[in-house]
Amino acid sequence: MGGHTLLVLVLVSAALVVLSTAEEIGAVNSFKVIGRVYCDTCQCGYETNITTYITGAKVKLQCLDRINYRLKYEAEGETNENGEYVIYVKGDKGDDMCDVSLVSSSLDGCDKVDTGRDRSRVSLTGYNGLVDEIRHANAMGFMINEPLGSCTMVLKQYQDNADV
Repeated sequence: MGGHTLLVLVLVSAALVVLSTAEEIGAVNSFKVIGRVYCDTCQCGYETNITTYITGAKVKLQCLDRINYRLKYEAEGETNENGEYVIYVKGDKGDDMCDVSLVSSSLDGCDKVDTGRDRSRVSLTGYNGLVDEIRHANAMGFMINEPLGSCTMVLKQYQDNADV
């Protein structure tokens, strides 16, 4: 009888371990938010084939409570030589509204925020069907003060392609 009781205890203990870890399957404990910051060299509101990417631009990630809009999490990032940034986030943010937004440009003559392309919402929870810890933010941009001379030709190419 003692051996039977021991076997039952071992099986119950194993079942409890499996059940306690089953809840965490698929849950991501940390995230990696990646994105790019560009200079809109033609002032057209989107990236073109002559868009440049900004080194040293600053961005921030903020997560707000969905009910009362209180700030619950904040982190900052800076772009590399390819205009790319990575922000590492600890913990699942659940239902919080998390946005990456532009802070500043390091490029003289291209430091006016492109309204409408100045932020990107990211989902930072493991309970949304996404299995990867990497979250991609949309590219965000600043406007150049004076469009490049080659923009007319570039925009004409886009117009010609739209007619096809």
